[in-house]
Amino acid sequence: MATLLRSYFEYAQDAPSGLSYKTYVFAQPKPGNDHYATDFERRFSNTGLAFRVTNSLDWVPQVPFTLEMIRDVNDPNPLSVSPSLLLDGLMKVMEPLVSEARRIIERHSRPHLQRKATALAQRVAPATMPTPLAPFDAPFHPSLYFVNAGSEEALIGAPCVDAECHDAFFEHHVTTYYKLLQAQVP
Repeated sequence: MATLLRSYFEYAQDAPSGLSYKTYVFAQPKPGNDHYATDFERRFSNTGLAFRVTNSLDWVPQVPFTLEMIRDVNDPNPLSVSPSLLLDGLMKVMEPLVSEARRIIERHSRPHLQRKATALAQRVAPATMPTPLAPFDAPFHPSLYFVNAGSEEALIGAPCVDAECHDAFFEHHVTTYYKLLQAQVP
């Protein structure tokens, strides 16, 4: 959210003007596609105003999981200009499988997202939300091509010990990041 909010402050007509922000995010999931990341890094990272701190053992910075196909690569590219017969044949075989996988993911994700959106809306503004909340129709991005954005400060994670290993989010906790920062960043 911090990365997207930083972009909002840069581009929105109603955003406060004349202010400068420095953004630090910890364990950030991938916020957008490569075009978004390129713009974000050009505007903020190159000027030293946007940083993301990641732990090598934290799985959250790796989501959403990506599934790139040749058509997801920017045009023009060597594969789009003159694809080999092998790649072309492989794409014809893979395309229906990828389309079906995307359809299944969307079908299973939509009800879960609706329930979470309803619960969040009722928790944030219970008096103003109709009950039940009307279903929403969020468009799904046709590609699962997401990348990280921001200047990375990479931390080498330490394996869990004893009871920590029962917590799937152990590597994601703020205390874990704090300890790693203390040990690895002068």
